[in-house]
Amino acid sequence: GQYFPKTHPGKHLNQVMVEQAREFLDHAPTGKPWCLSISFKALHSGKGYLGYEAEPDLKQLYAELTIPAPPTAKPEYFDALPEFLRRCNARTSYWGQQFSTPEQYQSMMKDYYRLITGADRAIGRIREDLARRGLADNTVIIFLSDNGDMLGDYMLGGKQLLFDVSIRVPLLVYDPRVPQSARGQRRVELALNIDIAPTALDLASAPVPAGMQGHSLAPLVRGERVAWRQDFFSENNFCVPAQYYPMIEGVRTTRWKYTRYTDVHPVYEQLFDLHTDADEVTNLARANEHALTLADLRRRCDELRGEASGTPVRQ
Repeated sequence: GQYFPKTHPGKHLNQVMVEQAREFLDHAPTGKPWCLSISFKALHSGKGYLGYEAEPDLKQLYAELTIPAPPTAKPEYFDALPEFLRRCNARTSYWGQQFSTPEQYQSMMKDYYRLITGADRAIGRIREDLARRGLADNTVIIFLSDNGDMLGDYMLGGKQLLFDVSIRVPLLVYDPRVPQSARGQRRVELALNIDIAPTALDLASAPVPAGMQGHSLAPLVRGERVAWRQDFFSENNFCVPAQYYPMIEGVRTTRWKYTRYTDVHPVYEQLFDLHTDADEVTNLARANEHALTLADLRRRCDELRGEASGTPVRQ
């Protein structure tokens, strides 16, 4: 987890990951399938939420640019939040230590983007190595992140809330075997991290266990039209006694976002129409004209929560 591991003097963690990938490929059995999982720790902040340290040759990258702040990084959006969100860890730790001044925001964001650029470069070097070994045309690459990050949105930071900037992540699937007509797609289906394991098994022509959550993304990668999920359940019950993390759960559909904070009384609810309010700033939970939608999503949240916990809800 260190940017410059003591076990590899003088080398940045991104470089170490490339070398470890090459070592794996050096010993991968020929003529047999293999699976290489690479987790780039360097994109995570340093100890205590502070600091991003890129590779030395990238430390001046973006120096002359001004990184734009998110559209919701304004006091009016922060002031509109309920009191318990204004004092949660997303404000007190992340915002307070990373983005509290414009100068600090620019410094942190540029360092962050430098680290991301370093990871992009490392992935490029691994792909070059696959090509050199003659493996590029038969290797599927699945690229994704573990979570999104609030980078000043609503004058908050971190990743513990269920706004789209936290729960949405990049997902790229590169399969050199698919026909030209299926390449370069941007699918709109709701893909989840639980889909990755069944996708990898499916692509390897291995059976997917019946009890495994998620669905293979392979049909989407091939450009097929298939019946697909219309919503999903998400939650965050992470707890640190010395800091305040809200207990939160919700359901997101292709259009609506419903969330409820279960550790405040009464329970606080949010309802956003993502078609007209992609930034999630207008809470419709108390709007009479959306009462039926709210009730439907409450029930659906209960159903999905029951399925996830193994205790189905019976209406």
